[in-house]
Amino acid sequence: MIVGGLVAGLGLLGCAGLIGLAVFNAGSHSGWQTVNERGYSFKLPVGRVTRTPTLQGTGIKLTAQRRESGAMYGVEILTLPAPPPPEMGLEQFLQAGGAVLSGTRSVNRNGVMGIHGTVVSGGLAPSGTQVEVFRISSTMVFLYYTPFSIAKETLKSTKAPRDNEEELDKPDEFFESLQFG
Repeated sequence: MIVGGLVAGLGLLGCAGLIGLAVFNAGSHSGWQTVNERGYSFKLPVGRVTRTPTLQGTGIKLTAQRRESGAMYGVEILTLPAPPPPEMGLEQFLQAGGAVLSGTRSVNRNGVMGIHGTVVSGGLAPSGTQVEVFRISSTMVFLYYTPFSIAKETLKSTKAPRDNEEELDKPDEFFESLQFG
């Protein structure tokens, strides 16, 4: 009976430990993986990265989803047939394409100036998505972060967003990871 009681007690402790570990991991950040594409380096959430050709094969879009929160991250690299006029600012360029951003501010990533803002309307990304946009000659680089609370409509999910999604998602780490080759 004593041996049986000890075995049962150890089994219960083991189960409690596994449950505790699962609860602890459910509230943690799974980490990043570094991705290199067309001379650019950036971090996306650990897991599957989907690569989709865009703009008749002159561009590529990479997307990944954060396991814990369901947030979507994306990087799009486009080579335009001709560079936009140098006097045309990035926000003006986006507006000419039908995209409107709010809360724009200048950002500097690895010595390259760009803009950061939140999508209001246009085909750039769902409204509420945070974006950063950079122009290097005739190449445009777009970074997208869509929290699950916004992405759930596109994903047709009925799951409720996490209260701490911004803390889990760490969008600033994502944006700051961009390196130009």
